[in-house]
Amino acid sequence: MKDRFADFEQAEALFQESYEVYQNEPKLKARPSYALLLKGLGIHYKRIGNFNKALLYLYEAKSATKSSIGTKNWDYYSVLYNIGNVYLEQKNFSAAKEMYMFILNSDELTAEDKEINFPYVKGALISLGDMTGENVPESYAKDIMTKARSSETTNYTLAMTLNQNSVWLYNHHRYAEALESDREALNIANGVYSPESDLLNGIYFNLCSDYLKINQPDSARKYFFLSYNATKKKLLNSFKFMADSEVDLLTQKMLHYNSILIGKKEFNSKSYAGLLYDDALLYRGILQYSRYIKNKLINCDTNAHKLFEKYKSSKRLLANEYSKPLSEQKRISDLEETANFCERQLNSHVQGIEKLLDLVSWKQVHSQLKSGEAAIEFIRLNIGEDSPLLDSFWYAALLIRPEFPNPEFILMCEEQKLRAIISDDPKKRMDYVSKLYVPESIEENNSKSLEHFIWKPLEPFLNQVKTIYYSPVGLLHRLNLGPIVQSKSKHLLMNDYQFILMSSTRNLVSDPTFKDSISNDCVFIGGIEYELDIDTNKLVASP
Repeated sequence: MKDRFADFEQAEALFQESYEVYQNEPKLKARPSYALLLKGLGIHYKRIGNFNKALLYLYEAKSATKSSIGTKNWDYYSVLYNIGNVYLEQKNFSAAKEMYMFILNSDELTAEDKEINFPYVKGALISLGDMTGENVPESYAKDIMTKARSSETTNYTLAMTLNQNSVWLYNHHRYAEALESDREALNIANGVYSPESDLLNGIYFNLCSDYLKINQPDSARKYFFLSYNATKKKLLNSFKFMADSEVDLLTQKMLHYNSILIGKKEFNSKSYAGLLYDDALLYRGILQYSRYIKNKLINCDTNAHKLFEKYKSSKRLLANEYSKPLSEQKRISDLEETANFCERQLNSHVQGIEKLLDLVSWKQVHSQLKSGEAAIEFIRLNIGEDSPLLDSFWYAALLIRPEFPNPEFILMCEEQKLRAIISDDPKKRMDYVSKLYVPESIEENNSKSLEHFIWKPLEPFLNQVKTIYYSPVGLLHRLNLGPIVQSKSKHLLMNDYQFILMSSTRNLVSDPTFKDSISNDCVFIGGIEYELDIDTNKLVASP
């Protein structure tokens, strides 16, 4: 997604209405306008996070453009460029690079087409290199800046290009120049675009990284929180009216950005443990739980459903206006009044929705814990590298105890190493499970055990703890902490601790009866005959 969230429902309806016209009149498909429509549909679905559908329309647009006007024009290559952009969003880096390089190596385009459009492709390659760590020639950065400083370039394009230029400079350790580029971008965008725009967020993100590298932590902290608060505000304002795919895309982007910043070597992650804990409560609580409950309630009430559709429409129009320069925004007051009215009416129909949307902080979780209890939110972070591949994650634990004034940040293990000992082969079954939890060697120095990866980092913080409430993430969803064997005592962890698995530790706050409902009772059922024929083996009821 770019800087704005358009009125997607209306856009999609208009696109599909036009698409039906062409489907009903096959002769019209030969026109170039049909190819343009298909490209528009592809870009639309990319922006809302439906990448598979985006590729479907873009590849159809590729064929339609080739049939109608041939391949020796930028209209055709712009379709390829947008296909590459979808691959980039999908993190299919090799496919994205192949598409971009195919465009740059083309001998079908005119010199004018290349001069005008190739800088955009080179800018995309700079973004790709930032994600993969792959080197991009300096000439690319110079070319995009030359194009951006031309007289016909808009301020938005110049600020965005300065931002991309900063990425290249930063990745080549030219931090002072990167900072200068980002400051210029900030001067252009600040006061013109809202703090929630992706443009300003990208600039804030870069400035935070720049200041970390030149050892100015206070300035880095300032821009980190500008980016963090603006993005969080956009998320909270958006998820009520966005499609699930849009919310997931935005959430992943937020998590990725924050994890990169907080995972940097120069960042003191421990001092941000409270913020990280609150984030975990937000993402897992509001975005996963409350959204599901809200939608379920709305779908059961016809009037609430109608109000919700009207509310979404108003909020989308508002989001579109907010994304514009301040001087071009219109109808803000009217749209806000309509949205607020619908929201009030909706809340009167769907009782309790305000409670579901309440933010819960780590301090509230802390207040619910008793002596001998601990709460843990597990998270994933990018650690250490300036341009990490997206799969170079580490797991960390955020641990709260009533005796601790603040959450503890505990770095645990690299995801790759944990994945190496977790099998995906369903045929291994019990033999695999046995070796996973009770390895052949349970010596204290065994560096390939679940105890080493997960329990050893946590153990020093759990002295005199008996009950652990925890919410897993990633690969940790596939593991049970209880059966892990302790190398010293040879005991299972479940013999010494009570582990309470939770979707989010916010439930300790939002559901005060949660603890009372925990039970240690279990039921064993054996001797089940799964292949029993119920027609030939009927039981006769006793009189």
